[in-house]
Amino acid sequence: MEELKNKINWKIIFKITLFVVLIIGCIKIAKLTNEISNLRNQIEYLDSHTDTIGSRIDSIYNNVDERLKKEASLMSSVEYEVGEINITTHKAEVKIKVVPKNITDEMLLSINIGDDSAGFSREGNAFTTILECGIFLDYGSKPIISIQTAEGIQTEQLEDVKLGSLYREFLPYVDANMSGTTTETNASLTIDGNVSVNCKPSSPEETITLKKIEVVTELDGKEIDRKDITSEMEEYHCEFSIKETYKMKDGKNLVMYVEAVDSAGFIHRTSEYSWSREDGMGRYDNGIYDTEGNLLASY
Repeated sequence: MEELKNKINWKIIFKITLFVVLIIGCIKIAKLTNEISNLRNQIEYLDSHTDTIGSRIDSIYNNVDERLKKEASLMSSVEYEVGEINITTHKAEVKIKVVPKNITDEMLLSINIGDDSAGFSREGNAFTTILECGIFLDYGSKPIISIQTAEGIQTEQLEDVKLGSLYREFLPYVDANMSGTTTETNASLTIDGNVSVNCKPSSPEETITLKKIEVVTELDGKEIDRKDITSEMEEYHCEFSIKETYKMKDGKNLVMYVEAVDSAGFIHRTSEYSWSREDGMGRYDNGIYDTEGNLLASY
């Protein structure tokens, strides 16, 4: 009996010991979990703090770069304003006013960008000019100013005068997307899809507007179909379904694109898709053309 009692006591003691160990383990796990959570919060704080420091460093570098540019510049101030577009010459009137740092009586200034150039007239310490600037210059185009003095000629590129791709300010923007399925046989191609067209006005005043929007299809460079979807436009957007079968027996390459004509006569061609027996389906760059079919800008 005494032996049985001892066994029971040992079992109770063992269970109590296990229970105590379990409680201690739970407490330690809870403590470790809390410590891990705190470490995670500290790491997140450090990451955030590091990003903030990085941003401040970048800002300092940018400020230093700006200051160095200003100190190295030949100009103490530069102002410019883009005026109206000349539809015939494809140029815009740009008024520019500069004040050089070191001014002399015999100083002469001129400016050029692309093929366009102009001289400055002087009024006190300020020099002003009106530059006729092509609106289809490359996006990164910047004017170069020349200062002629008795000591020679100095030049500087005006980094903050952005005159590239001015057409984006004057002309409406057209973008289109085509989706769907095609079924090709030896003699024909069936297109079952949708054309989505989005437009953006040239300005709030809409000085130059879109007059006509069409879906054009060509076979080996020869136009075989043209669908006017102008009436489908609502709030500068339209969805247009296409389900057509085109004979390709005598041709190798079928091209479909959206073409829009604006009130200034510029032709916008966008989302050109090509179904070729040799090359498969492809998409090409958007572009603006003149009435003679010459590419003026691609975007």
